[in-house]
Amino acid sequence: MPFYTHPSRSKLDLYNIRRIQDPVSRPKKERKERLNRFLCNFFKKFINNNELLLGKKKEKQNRILKVWNNHQEQATKYGSLLHSENTQQQWITMHE
Repeated sequence: MPFYTHPSRSKLDLYNIRRIQDPVSRPKKERKERLNRFLCNFFKKFINNNELLLGKKKEKQNRILKVWNNHQEQATKYGSLLHSENTQQQWITMHE
């Protein structure tokens, strides 16, 4: 892999530059460690995002249920018919 180098560069510098440019020339153990580190970080981020999304979804469901319960109280207060579970599910899905 030819590339321009300044004459003042030592052979060790050239070796290091070549290693940086060509990851395959890295030792197998180092490649494995870097891959493991990358995968660990990736999955940590992925899991954190999932937990955040699940948390937000749960908060939204709680808010919807709170509104539903308030709606239910108003219905009983003013003597209208109580809603069945089926109606509750339809109402919740409509507001999600």
